[in-house]
Amino acid sequence: MNTNTISDLNNEIRLHEEAIKALREKLKAMVDNRMTAALENAASQQNVKVLCEHPRMIVVKASQVLGNPWNMEFVDWKSGANILIKWFEFKKLAPEKWYSTLKELYDNRKDNNRVDLPFRECAFGSWVTRKTPISAEFVKSVLDELEK
Repeated sequence: MNTNTISDLNNEIRLHEEAIKALREKLKAMVDNRMTAALENAASQQNVKVLCEHPRMIVVKASQVLGNPWNMEFVDWKSGANILIKWFEFKKLAPEKWYSTLKELYDNRKDNNRVDLPFRECAFGSWVTRKTPISAEFVKSVLDELEK
């Protein structure tokens, strides 16, 4: 015969829920650290000449910008990494969904050279979607780093 009382079972359930919560937090931290490392590694692979860090100024070849967006997030992968992290926070995505979301963005891109990150914001009383392009080569590099 089972001698467990309802309060004993409730206490056991609470302990298991706390353990699950701790494991989820540990998983979130691991994924967050892995994504941050992958972004930093991918950004460091780009060979650009940095003139100044604050504000960040770089020198790029004209061939890199011809036919591509002329924004810092596209040309400079370090800026691209920063905007990507801001986009994940803006979307309120759990870190465990970052890889699949990034892969989906890369696979569904309309232009071979860029991946558009849509930001939805309120401007003058109406909602506007602003798309910030980042380099598809950079996104592919991040995905490759995460697959290692």
